[in-house]
Amino acid sequence: MNQTLLDLKGGIPQSHKWQPRTALEAFRGLTPGPRHKEILSLCLRQNQPLTDRQIKDLLGFEDMNSVRPRISELIDFKYLTVCGYVICPKTKEKVRQIKVIQKGNQLEMF
Repeated sequence: MNQTLLDLKGGIPQSHKWQPRTALEAFRGLTPGPRHKEILSLCLRQNQPLTDRQIKDLLGFEDMNSVRPRISELIDFKYLTVCGYVICPKTKEKVRQIKVIQKGNQLEMF
């Protein structure tokens, strides 16, 4: 093992420290992609609150991770908003419902 990592007296080397600014810069540099457009298009067509699982099922994906991160990014981009919570029939857990924030032509971002 690298002796530098084991040396507690010297602290963690600068190259191994987490730098939050990097994560923020990465988020700001994020541009919407095809999956974002697919999810937003579905939400616009459905014109009703949807859960992440409903979006996954309507788009035909098997894994929740196929849509959940993109939905969260669309919420951060202010294209979607959490509008409520329901109990998921499959998991029996409280889950978010999202809807489109109406502001002009949403698909212009693509």
